[in-house]
Amino acid sequence: AKNALAHALQSSRHDCDLLREQFEEEQEAKAELQRSLSKANGEVSQWRTKYETDAIQRTEELEEAKKKLAQRLQDAEEQVEAVNSKCASLEKTKQRLQAEVEDLMVDVERANGAATALDKKQRNFDK
Repeated sequence: AKNALAHALQSSRHDCDLLREQFEEEQEAKAELQRSLSKANGEVSQWRTKYETDAIQRTEELEEAKKKLAQRLQDAEEQVEAVNSKCASLEKTKQRLQAEVEDLMVDVERANGAATALDKKQRNFDK
């Protein structure tokens, strides 16, 4: 019985040693996994920060471009308005000048008619 008890004790110690060794290996594996997880979380955080920063910067650039385009559009609209106003003014001037030309043509025809009549009288007078 004493021999069996000694054998059982030795077997139990051996099992205990194996379990301790297995436990230590599991602890090392767990620590390694925790290091990997921590590293991965750090990388995720870095990438998130980078992309958020890039997104903010890009958004700011797009907003600035949008403001510039809005200003260019407003400038172009003002130029179109100024050109249209100038065209309307020139059109009025053209119509006024055309009316003056027509009046002058009537005056020229009248003057030509009067000159022809005077010329006729002069010829008749000379006879």
